[in-house]
Amino acid sequence: MKHWLKRSALVLLVVGVSGTFTPAEARRKRVQHTVEERMQVFAEVFGALDQGDQNTAAEQLIVIINNPDHEYYHVDAYAQLGGILEKMSMPYSALLAYEKGLDIDASRIPSIAEKSIKLADDIGDSEVLESIFASNLKLEVSPATRSRMSYLAARSAFSKGEMGPAMGILMMVQPTDPDYPEAQNLLGVIYSQQGRHEDAIKPLQTAYKKGLEASKPAKLQDAALMNMARAYFAAQNYPQASVYYNQVPRPSIYWLDAQFERGWSHFHMGDMNGVLGLLHTLQSPFFEDETYAEAELLRIYGMVMLCKFNEANNGIDQFPVRFGPQQETLAAFATKNPEELFNLVRSEVNGQRTNLPYSISRRYVQEDRMLDAIKSVSAAENEVARIKALDGSQLATAVTEWVSVRKAAIIRTEGTRIQQDLQQQAQNLKNQMISLEISKLDILDMEGQMLNRAAETGKMEEARRQVKREKRIKSSELVWEYQGEYWADELGYYRLNTKSECPASITQ
Repeated sequence: MKHWLKRSALVLLVVGVSGTFTPAEARRKRVQHTVEERMQVFAEVFGALDQGDQNTAAEQLIVIINNPDHEYYHVDAYAQLGGILEKMSMPYSALLAYEKGLDIDASRIPSIAEKSIKLADDIGDSEVLESIFASNLKLEVSPATRSRMSYLAARSAFSKGEMGPAMGILMMVQPTDPDYPEAQNLLGVIYSQQGRHEDAIKPLQTAYKKGLEASKPAKLQDAALMNMARAYFAAQNYPQASVYYNQVPRPSIYWLDAQFERGWSHFHMGDMNGVLGLLHTLQSPFFEDETYAEAELLRIYGMVMLCKFNEANNGIDQFPVRFGPQQETLAAFATKNPEELFNLVRSEVNGQRTNLPYSISRRYVQEDRMLDAIKSVSAAENEVARIKALDGSQLATAVTEWVSVRKAAIIRTEGTRIQQDLQQQAQNLKNQMISLEISKLDILDMEGQMLNRAAETGKMEEARRQVKREKRIKSSELVWEYQGEYWADELGYYRLNTKSECPASITQ
């Protein structure tokens, strides 16, 4: 298993002024727009607003937007339309109107940035603004707005694999800004992706500390702990990695992952008892439906390293029995289209049980990204229902299309992500079941070495001596032997005390 990601090429952030213009920009450069012209273009809009007729004003703004001869004023028209739509209790339509205006020329409507951020945060769809902000970080806005813009822009760059620009943008998020803990966590992840694992530790520690001070949701602190553990692991500091994995609290969505990955830390330290003890939790009936197949492979290999071949072979025989049905289930659900998969997860989030296995749904029902996507889709649906009251108008036609297209994009993106995850898990399980046949050959080879040695000497070689280590028991701890029953409060605390059966002549 690899706990580090591929190195990404460092992309330099270059800020400059382009010497060329698009045809539309060139046309705007040549034409001198006057106040009188503006008043003429927006005359009917202003007239309707003077009489308190927001519907007619919005209709006229759509007329301006649809008129290519008024292209220069489309920015202002979108900005004004967004404000009217907000007053008409259509926040998603307002957000998308602001987004379209900002996308054309944000420098002309900087005040809209703050309004857009508030709407996006309320709706749960900040992603719609990320790429726009990435191109407009010099916008004249308040420091607080600039900080939020910077964090969203950095997320956009990170999602595109542009690590250099993402790092540069994150430096604009100040320690006093609300997004600072999240920004530091992202910075640590970027360092790790660049292979700078030691450099990742400091920002991740800052993310954890500042997150606590700001009373951020526990998931942020848990994520910072996991990222620190993974950074230490990738830096081959396995003892310290184990310490941080152990700090992930039991209620966390990352706790099972932490148990499994901590097992790998102990494997690299040569502590097979530690490996088997940690993975004993994942063997319990509480998690028998979870797809931690790699954890079972690690447990089997731990047995092999201790020359406990019978136990290892038994684990190999049971592997397809336990994980074969899971592989079939994952493969079957992976054939569903993205919309079906999104709606299944959405139903689970809303408390409606489906046939989606819990081992699949549990990772999504607590994920902030998925929760925001579901919140956004619900907001879009509610808004489209309200827009029907304006049926037949140009406004209704336009905003219905905007909101519907955005809703479809969110469902497609998140549903495809679920689908690809299921496909990957199904394929991994299939590959793992095939690779186990090679493990049987490895075991036969090691047993053959022992038998050949016995034939040469006339007796079975004794197991090599091990240094005996006594685990220190703290005054606050109680220790009792495992009695064959699993108790929920024992999970995560199992420790095995078994001896290696490998003779000194066995090379591993």
